[in-house]
Amino acid sequence: MNRNRMFKPSFLLTVALILCFAFSTAASAQSEALYPNGAKTPPPPESDMHHGTVFIRDFEMGLGGIGTYKFEPWHKYLDYGDLTITDRGNGSIGFSGSTFATQIVSTIAIKLTLQMWTGQDWIDLKENEFKANNDVTVYGADSRTSTSGYYYRVKGYHWVIQGTDFESGYSYSKTILLQ
Repeated sequence: MNRNRMFKPSFLLTVALILCFAFSTAASAQSEALYPNGAKTPPPPESDMHHGTVFIRDFEMGLGGIGTYKFEPWHKYLDYGDLTITDRGNGSIGFSGSTFATQIVSTIAIKLTLQMWTGQDWIDLKENEFKANNDVTVYGADSRTSTSGYYYRVKGYHWVIQGTDFESGYSYSKTILLQ
């Protein structure tokens, strides 16, 4: 009889744990299934899903449909910049960017910032600055292992110094969902 009394509570505890696990797994699968393509958050606003620049002067369509953004028309030395972001697979993101001047300048730079969408805000994950002296262009590239299921983009801060003139502008890459 002692054996039966011990059996009932442990049996009930086991059944309760199995049911809790089953419901938590189902709830977790249901919450992940709320967003398309395996995303863990809702997508960013539509305005963040395409190329854009804070200081856009013009958009020029290049070869193969690749465009570059130009900055303010009053900029004498800062011409344009571009950014790329790539899902390299296995949770790796590659990103790069360039800044172009209208002529050789004292200093030309680009600061690349990898950003992740939380479902509400863009947060900065990694930042790296690349500079060149007495040049017309600067290029920088970096990578990072990140969590799949989130949206990522690159923010570029482009700047030049020529004599006493300092000119700058921002640009944003397209947004990708890391698979």
